[in-house]
Amino acid sequence: MKKIIVKKDYVTEVTSVFSYMIEKLNLNSYIETLQGLIQLLLSNIKTYPQVQLVLELLNSFIQRFELFKKFSLV
Repeated sequence: MKKIIVKKDYVTEVTSVFSYMIEKLNLNSYIETLQGLIQLLLSNIKTYPQVQLVLELLNSFIQRFELFKKFSLV
């Protein structure tokens, strides 16, 4: 699937539904912030219980995203 998104002064081509949603809703800065937070969490892991906690947080986030994806109109 290829889609073209036209904004005021630039044109972007996207190849997936997820990329399309990010560009269309202008969520790039939020995604970058989320990536930075995940990298920060992963860089500060020192013990196994911390690994378990981070995995639980990431799994809950993924489950919520899958629920959103299941009921979205895209």
